[in-house]
Amino acid sequence: MSTITAPEPTTSARAAAPAKPQPVFRPGHGHWITKAIDQSLFTAPKYQFDHPRWETHDEGEAILRRDGYLVIPHMFSDEETDKLLHRLVHDGEPDAAYEHKNWCFNKTLGLEYQEKPDWLWALDKDRGIEQLDRLLGSDCRIMHGGLWSTGPGRKMGLHVDHRAMILPDDMELPAPFEMPCYLAVLIGALEDQTPEMGPTMFIPGSHRRAPGPLQAPITPLAVVLKKGDGLLLRGDVCHGAAPNTGPARRNHFHSTWGNVYVEPFLPPVTLSKYWDPSVLAGATPRQRRILGGWGHANGGRQGIWARENGIDPNKIGVPAYGS
Repeated sequence: MSTITAPEPTTSARAAAPAKPQPVFRPGHGHWITKAIDQSLFTAPKYQFDHPRWETHDEGEAILRRDGYLVIPHMFSDEETDKLLHRLVHDGEPDAAYEHKNWCFNKTLGLEYQEKPDWLWALDKDRGIEQLDRLLGSDCRIMHGGLWSTGPGRKMGLHVDHRAMILPDDMELPAPFEMPCYLAVLIGALEDQTPEMGPTMFIPGSHRRAPGPLQAPITPLAVVLKKGDGLLLRGDVCHGAAPNTGPARRNHFHSTWGNVYVEPFLPPVTLSKYWDPSVLAGATPRQRRILGGWGHANGGRQGIWARENGIDPNKIGVPAYGS
């Protein structure tokens, strides 16, 4: 039996065939939509040297809820800041590699969490972790942490890293309600800062009311930190950096943290093939949790937390692992 073969399409027929549609990236609500904010809304920053005081964790949490930021005095000791600063200044490439033409000196260094446990202590500061746990949940984890140095000429416009909910222009969230928060930034000053260094600036309370034209002109607050002080910022607070007018660089520890439902930049330690065995052996239970040791965000997290802290889950009425 002969086989009938369809003729080859002509050149004109091939040209007329519809093109395969190309995939289009459609950003969701959050960073990529709300990052850019009209800078004409803002005046020059006001510099703050004396920060809201707090003693108990409850007092700190109340300030963070109200203002969207919290200064943590003496988060790092002098010895710790000196050790971090030495690494930032002396490690990495020669300074010339970080000089960006028509902009500024901009150097970042990771702390090699996956290769060795030497720097895990820098992630694990009691008062910082306590407030992060209250803000993001006790199963939050670090997304990135390292050291950052920026020089004269550097500035960063006001923006947000992420918003879980978009409010209409100039609407303020009613007092009984709170915005969910999925991202936060924790900074540590490695030297006494001055206004000329270009410290972090932000709009207090902007997690409750996004900056809009009815509020303009809005004056940002630039927080000038002492050596070792920490600064915790919600990711949905409008923030940036004041201009560095020189001559000194601003040197600081910088880390980004996420709720357990946010995909981390680092592979979790549960994927041990990506981690040096010395890190897995040297990390404390809390450090393992910070590095993603609790696995997926499904049920059983409280039971895991109890076991990591030497508590019998049955005595505090939490679900069994994996339930």
